[in-house]
Amino acid sequence: MSFYSRSLRLKILVPISCITILTFGILAATNSLWHRQTTTDIINQSATRISATLLSAIEEPMSVGDNEGTERQLRKVAENFPDVSVFLTNFRGNVTYSTIPETLRRNLDELRPEPELGGLLAASLGSETHSGVLATVDGKPCFVAVNSIPNEKSCHHCHGASQPILGAMVLVQDVSAQFADLHASERMSFGISIAGAIFLLLALLGFLKRMILNKVSCIADISDRIRKGDYEAEFDTCGEDELAVLSENLREMVRTVQNQLQYNRGILEGIIIPLVVTDERERVTYINDPMLNILGIDRSGATRQSFPQLFDGCEALRGDAVRRLIADGASRNGETSVMRADGEPVSVRYEISALRDATGAAVGAIAMMIDLTKQEEDKARIRAQRENLLQVADQVTSVSTSLSDAAADLTRQMEELTRGMEETAGQTSQVAAAMEEMNATVLEVAKNAGTASDASNTARDVAKDGGNEVGNTVQETRQMAETTLGLAKTLGDLSEKAENIGQVMSVINDIADQTNLLALNAAIEAARAGDAGRGFAVVADEVRKLAEKTMTATQEVHHAIRAIQHSAQEAVAEMNHTRERAHHTEELAENAGNVLTNIVSRSESIADMVRSIATAADQQSSTSEEINLNLSTINQLSQDISQRITQANSSIRDVAGMAERLNRLVDKFRE
Repeated sequence: MSFYSRSLRLKILVPISCITILTFGILAATNSLWHRQTTTDIINQSATRISATLLSAIEEPMSVGDNEGTERQLRKVAENFPDVSVFLTNFRGNVTYSTIPETLRRNLDELRPEPELGGLLAASLGSETHSGVLATVDGKPCFVAVNSIPNEKSCHHCHGASQPILGAMVLVQDVSAQFADLHASERMSFGISIAGAIFLLLALLGFLKRMILNKVSCIADISDRIRKGDYEAEFDTCGEDELAVLSENLREMVRTVQNQLQYNRGILEGIIIPLVVTDERERVTYINDPMLNILGIDRSGATRQSFPQLFDGCEALRGDAVRRLIADGASRNGETSVMRADGEPVSVRYEISALRDATGAAVGAIAMMIDLTKQEEDKARIRAQRENLLQVADQVTSVSTSLSDAAADLTRQMEELTRGMEETAGQTSQVAAAMEEMNATVLEVAKNAGTASDASNTARDVAKDGGNEVGNTVQETRQMAETTLGLAKTLGDLSEKAENIGQVMSVINDIADQTNLLALNAAIEAARAGDAGRGFAVVADEVRKLAEKTMTATQEVHHAIRAIQHSAQEAVAEMNHTRERAHHTEELAENAGNVLTNIVSRSESIADMVRSIATAADQQSSTSEEINLNLSTINQLSQDISQRITQANSSIRDVAGMAERLNRLVDKFRE
């Protein structure tokens, strides 16, 4: 039965054969029945005519009671119709006349026990009947005609009127010859029907084979080759009938399938993400090179294995996991470890989904994986870079704190220096006032020689006081020079520390560049991974933004350090300039002290030099003016130094503010 369901030839041959045989069988049976009915009608008509003729022949002698005439007519029938037997019975069924003499005076139902004959005889004796039937008599086919003999008025003189039916005439005609001809005709008809059926079947089969079955077989063979993967096979398109149109449509369909398969294969080969495709039996139907690289095997070894065998070392994909996924028509994803052929584990992120056909039924599965080894290494490298950056940030914080402390010390020293310069300026102003008084005194001495002694004493005292004040000025000036020298050294150290911070910032900038490069590489790898690497792409983008913020912060710190260095250099230059002015002020103060010493010496001997008081007064006036000028210069220099110290103090405060800003940038970088 299964063979019948797989054979189109049988499906066509069996129904056509059955229909043909049934049709010709029905025609033959109908023809036989018609022929039999025609033969029966002819026999019936013949028997009826014989019966009517015989009745006419015996009616006259029977009506006058001429038994010999009746028997003579029956003998003529026997002579002329040897295949006909005639029996005349009385109303009891007893044979009174017959073409067979030995049957006389015997009951007909005993002579002819056939049920058909007995039934007809009984019916004809009960009522007037004229009927006939085919029956088998003595093993031969015979036609039996039974006619009732009514008791007419012409018969009453012999038989009386008591019986309505006097008897029956039974005619038995042997129809073996007719039936032999009938059977021969039937056999001929059946033979012709069978021959016609066979001829028609052969013609139909030849036509179907040539015009339909051969083309269908060709289409089936080519489609089977295509089913087995031979997409180079082509359908023949001879003719313009429906099968030719079907072949052309199938050819176009195969071309479309070829193009689609080639397109799909091109898509699969163009995917750089590792993937493998299986059918519903977990057999590997496609695997690309990136997946082969992950597994560490060649293509021939992969296609000989099933999906569970390929990933036997993977806990998430071994066993019947894929089969259950195909049965459920679901998908699964996650991270796992795949064992390479050389025994080395590979961290991957996988996503496996069921493949469906046009009806929605699961026909296989596709698995895609992303090698996380490079990403894990990049993460570890980024963490190491972050630790390095944090260590550098700690160093920057330490240097910034030291810088802030140094700036605070410098600010305190500059404030002390400012106060010393203010005291020096005050003392210089006092010396200038004293020198003005001394100059007035000298003028008064010049104008009034009489009071020279008193003026000399006063001048001596004032000169002593001036000498003391000048000595104090010289001492303060020396201290100011030493403080300025220390301040210059401190600013030099500050400049060196700022240079060290610049080197550290250069290292931070290099690390930020490397981090930005790593983040860019990670973003490229994540973009290649598609949706599976989207989370890592976000992390890589955050790392890149952090690297950009680090570079921006290092640039700002670099600019701040450059500003600190520039301010420190200017402060050092101003300190050097201040130290030179302090040395110059010290020299002027020493000169003023020497002058005042001479004034004291001369004031002590003024009593002895009254005669030369006028000249001495003039000289003293000139010297006083020079001292006053020098003191004015010292005062001006002290004010200038005080301003420069104030500017340097402002620069140092700026350095402290930059250090604080550097600390905030480092804190921001740590965030």
